[in-house]
Formats: sequence, structure tokens, C-alpha cells
Amino acid sequence: ITICYSLFAALQMEAQYYSVVDTYAGESSTGLLDGPLETALFDQPYSLDYDPATGAIYVADAYNHCIRKILNGMVTTLAGNGEQGDANGQGASARFYLPTGIDFNNGYVYVSDNGNNKIKRIDSGGQVTTFAGSGTPGWGDGAASSAQFRNPTEVRVNSTGIVFVADYGNHTIRRIEGGMVSTHAGDPGSAGDMLGLGNAARFNSPTGMAFDDNDNLYVADQVNCKVKGIAPDGTVSLLAGSGSESTVNGTGAAASFMRPTYMGWDPSGALMVGEWAGNVIRRVTLNGVVNTVAGTGAAGYVDGPVGEAQFNAPY
Repeated sequence: ITICYSLFAALQMEAQYYSVVDTYAGESSTGLLDGPLETALFDQPYSLDYDPATGAIYVADAYNHCIRKILNGMVTTLAGNGEQGDANGQGASARFYLPTGIDFNNGYVYVSDNGNNKIKRIDSGGQVTTFAGSGTPGWGDGAASSAQFRNPTEVRVNSTGIVFVADYGNHTIRRIEGGMVSTHAGDPGSAGDMLGLGNAARFNSPTGMAFDDNDNLYVADQVNCKVKGIAPDGTVSLLAGSGSESTVNGTGAAASFMRPTYMGWDPSGALMVGEWAGNVIRRVTLNGVVNTVAGTGAAGYVDGPVGEAQFNAPY
């Protein structure tokens, strides 16, 4: 399991151009093993984020059902112990079920606990609590403790502390603020592809999300093979993607994706998108210009120059 070092470089400096893909942590075999970067093992790491103050990287290690931490060249397990379950608690006593999304904000790690249909939060001491979701799969806005999600895939927190969730199974983007859950965009249970304000918009299995520096939210609308933008008022617009499932560079609707999944914000002014079915990393500017920055398109595990490197279903 590899992580693209260039993506971390983008978070730490304003890098517009990428040259080399390197393995940052893990190796090609799967497992749950803490230790030095080069010997640690993961099993399907999906999403990650980092703490700019300490340099710690947090990883949603989905198939190990735990949250990992990378700091000072070492990988440790922050919460969970590899066993599937649903339990709040301290560190290894907590349980997750396919955690797929993660975001670090203001000292807390927020987690999309996909299989448990919950959003959980981990404090600086490793204590895990349920932030939102009853655990019953479905759709329901309201108080965080009773609200329902259906396989939430990603979580992102904006600059004011409002939590947003890609509610994959409900084809919506949800919002958690002041202990209440609401639907920010999309119509619950209605898969489709429409732009517009709030519940007039439609998504089909939204997966990854990222904020730009102005709190505009971007969504990888996976099955629609598009990247969409959501303004703070909930207006959904198209940033890039024709809807055709192919890897084509270009601008706006002239570009195409093969199942875009998880995304990160590059401080130089663009989104970095893992193209799951295309086995490449794409870069999308806020003007909608799409370029392939790493990967050949062939599924494999090869480090080296970006044009020769290979990925296998990058999330």
C-alpha cells in the first residue's frame, strides 16, 4: 500500500509541478503493523489528512478498521485495534467498521465510520466519541444523535468548524452544525446528475471532498465522473467533467474522469484528485483545467518519474 509523497509535498509548500512519485509509508503487502515507515503495513488506506502544526499525518486504514498516525518516521495506531465493531472509547478499545474518511481540524480527528453509518471524533488523547449518527442506515436530518446516514465516505471541516459529510448511499452532501444535521445539497435517495441550489441538485455516489481557501466545497461525484463545486449557500456547479468515463485532459466539460474518488487541496490553487478507475492522479484548477500529473493509467506499483509511475485504484 503506497502513499504518493508528492501529495504531501503539495500540502507543505506551494508546489505547482510534480516530478517524482515515492513510497512514503507501507509496502506492497497488506496487514496491520506499526513501526518505521518502510516496514509498516496498511490494508486499503482510503483517506488521509495532516496536522500542519506537528506534521502528523492521519490515515483512515479502512480494512484494518482503525485510524493510523504517521509522525517522525514512525507509524502508530491511534484508535482501533484491527477488529471490526462499533464502540467509543480510548485508543485500542475503540472500534470502527470500514473508516473511509478523515479530517484533522482544531485538535480533533473526524472520521467517516462508513460501515457503522456514523461520524466519529477523536480528541488529542485518543478518546473516540460519536459525533453524529444513530448507526441505523437511512436518511434523517435533525439532532446529531438521532440523524441517519447511509455509508458516509468522507468528512471535511470548514474554517468555521462546520462539518460536511459525503453521504454516499444517500447521494447527498450533509452538514453538521450546532449539534444538528441537515442536507446541504442533493435529494436524499435520488441518484442523478443535476446542478442547482440545495436539494434541486443531484449526485450519484459522492465520494471525496475538499475545501479551497475561501470555504468553497468541491465534490468528487464518482459515478457521474465529474468534479462539482458547492458555494457556501449550497449552489452546485460543474467544475470539470463531461460525464464520460475516460481519462481526458481539458477544461471544464471537455475533460473526463474515470471514477474520481478522494481529493485534496493543493495550496498553489488546485485540487488533487485520485482517479480510482483510471489509476492516475489528476490536478484540477479552479478554472476547471484538468491535467494528469502522475500515473500511466496501467494498474501497478511503480515509483519514479510521474510519467512512469503506476498506481492501483488510488483513493
